[in-house]
Amino acid sequence: MAKFNDIFDKVKDTASVAYKKTESFVMEQKQKFDIAAMESKLEKAYTKLGKLYFATVKDIDLGDNEMGNTVNDINAKIEEISAAKEELAKARAKRICPVCSKSIEPDSAFCNYCGAQLIFEETEETAENE
Repeated sequence: MAKFNDIFDKVKDTASVAYKKTESFVMEQKQKFDIAAMESKLEKAYTKLGKLYFATVKDIDLGDNEMGNTVNDINAKIEEISAAKEELAKARAKRICPVCSKSIEPDSAFCNYCGAQLIFEETEETAENE
């Protein structure tokens, strides 16, 4: 019976060690998950701050430095995207709202997205088609 008790105690000790290791592993994984969630929130905050800052300096010449070059790069990308959207709208026979840059029907008087009144200059192409 003593052997049985010894085996039982060893199994019990092994189970206890396994439980503690499992508990430690679970806690470590939870901490890693919490850290990842906090880092994600931090990245979103950085992005929000960057967008707010850009909105305040987008029309200001910040000079030839890293910040100024980055603002200029962003402005250039915005212009490229706008031009690409216009090309896409032309291909779809649509127009681009000058306020929100969404694609709208060519005969719309108001933007379906932002509600802006649409006043577009008539192009030579449009005048020729009439």
